Amino acid sequence: MMAEQMTSNAVNTSVPNQYYGGNPGVYTPPMDCHYTQLPTNGVTDDIMKISIGRNGKVFKAITRQANVNYIWYNKDNNYVEIWGPEKNLPDAYKRVFDRIQKIITKVANGEIDLNKETDKIVNKENAMDTS
Repeated sequence: MMAEQMTSNAVNTSVPNQYYGGNPGVYTPPMDCHYTQLPTNGVTDDIMKISIGRNGKVFKAITRQANVNYIWYNKDNNYVEIWGPEKNLPDAYKRVFDRIQKIITKVANGEIDLNKETDKIVNKENAMDTS
């Protein structure tokens, strides 16, 4: 159930950067940005839910802190997509990687109960949907 250390092989493509506002919660990546991806093979959905945060709160914060345009978890293909200026991609990649590793470690050490945390996230998101 618990993933081993994630690999840190990145795939990069180069296209010019452009500001991108995006549409929260809907997959609408910017097309005119540099791109990299972080493989998440072996990382459970529950680990990823906690890593991303309720309504994407943590990924949104990393997006701002690393000054990139877009971060998206591609659940079907098991990787995190990061779009933005080429010079900022390594910082965003490291922040996402470190966040996932931190959650994996806390779960392994018993500091986080996966069932309780994922239930909290789901319940809060459902409550927001009905308001």
